[in-house]
Amino acid sequence: MSMGRRITFRIGQLCLCTALLLLGGCCPQATIPEVDESFQKGLNYTAWARGQLSTAESDRALANLVDTGANWVAIVVFGYQETYTSTTVTRDPSRTASDEDIAHAISTAHDLGLQVMLKPHVDLRHDREHWRGNIGESFTGEAQWQEWFDTYRTFINHYAALAQENGVEQFCVGGELVGTSHREAEWREIVAGVRERFDGPITYAGNHTTEDVGIEWWDAVDLIGVDAYYLLTDKTDPTLDELKTIYVRDAQYDTAVHLQQAPVGVPNEALVAGPGDHRFQRGIV
Repeated sequence: MSMGRRITFRIGQLCLCTALLLLGGCCPQATIPEVDESFQKGLNYTAWARGQLSTAESDRALANLVDTGANWVAIVVFGYQETYTSTTVTRDPSRTASDEDIAHAISTAHDLGLQVMLKPHVDLRHDREHWRGNIGESFTGEAQWQEWFDTYRTFINHYAALAQENGVEQFCVGGELVGTSHREAEWREIVAGVRERFDGPITYAGNHTTEDVGIEWWDAVDLIGVDAYYLLTDKTDPTLDELKTIYVRDAQYDTAVHLQQAPVGVPNEALVAGPGDHRFQRGIV
């Protein structure tokens, strides 16, 4: 790829959750999905019990989101495994939104003029001492890795097909699975399987400061995602202007520098844009 190509950042006016950076043609692909390069302004939207996304309250919440000026929403659906040592990812019959719930939320968002990213997540059902980033750390053999990836593949492919059926504009193949993302071959297989079922742009949401720079397979996806949860201040009463200044000066710069150090397929120049600056086209959703 051309090493003079630019990564672009931009601060959103809502919840700053995942920085998406356009990769474009960094590596040859059989089919390169068309990516909407307009600024993505929105936030993550989820429910913690089956049925919630189909309620009138959920519909009103999405309408309220539109009233803020948002143009995107990331609908997050959770799968679960028992603990960080478990090797089976499943959908919980009481916690995981049903396919009908998800389809309802997607349709409602589209009717309101929002574009949608479907973002499946994995959580731990009975393990408060760990988080999804610890999954894989306890695995001691290839059989465990094989079982985990087999069940994760079934999980993520289900939602890739659901996203295609419901006209979703963007799909996230995973997020913050720090303990697994060093398994390059398996993740490339995951992305390839998703592409067989979903023909839109694909991203992965890497954790900031560590996972984002360690992933060897960024070239397999269309957009780099960074969950940029940087510390903005240790003050208890910062002003909004202070937070904006710190985010532009430190957090966005740190993410740009980290990605310059990533092992493959990432341009070596970064532009950082401040609040309200519409020169750059990628966003944070």
